[in-house]
Amino acid sequence: MIRIIKYICLLSVLSLLPSCRDAVQNNIKDKVDAQKLKRNFPFSDAVKVEIFSYKSAYETDNPFSAILNDHINNPAALKDVLKSNKLNIKERVVLTDKQVQELARMLYHENCGDEIKGNCFTPRHAILFYDKDEVPVALTEISLECATAFFSKEFTKYELCESKVVKLTAFLKAIGISYFEEPVL
Repeated sequence: MIRIIKYICLLSVLSLLPSCRDAVQNNIKDKVDAQKLKRNFPFSDAVKVEIFSYKSAYETDNPFSAILNDHINNPAALKDVLKSNKLNIKERVVLTDKQVQELARMLYHENCGDEIKGNCFTPRHAILFYDKDEVPVALTEISLECATAFFSKEFTKYELCESKVVKLTAFLKAIGISYFEEPVL
């Protein structure tokens, strides 16, 4: 009887080994994937990533990118502008490390193939990347309705298409962004 119990215990322990091995392999794979994703600037240098929703240039006199670009080389002034209401910011969300990885994977490792890309630009969302001193180092503005994007210089460009827009919209909603466009009156 004791032999049977020892045998059952041994089988139980052995049955756990494959799942432990799989967990270790998945953990290693996740770390490798995270390192690959971090190769693209500005993901490679950013310590903090923040997503904004705001009124588009057609809905306001103060376009988000124009104001940001006017202040990008003056970090103190830029911080003041981000705190003010000049940018018509509706929402802002700082991403977690996991969300940053998910965003990078979506932007750089999802293929658009032969899907038609947009040819207009009505941005209402931006992603701002900060360095270790909380100084913005890069910006991308996204026009979901047009499936197009604008990039600050040195940004590793990505392409948008309808399938990415659908996933990106779902991602934005999942992190708490609810502003997508002004209703037509």
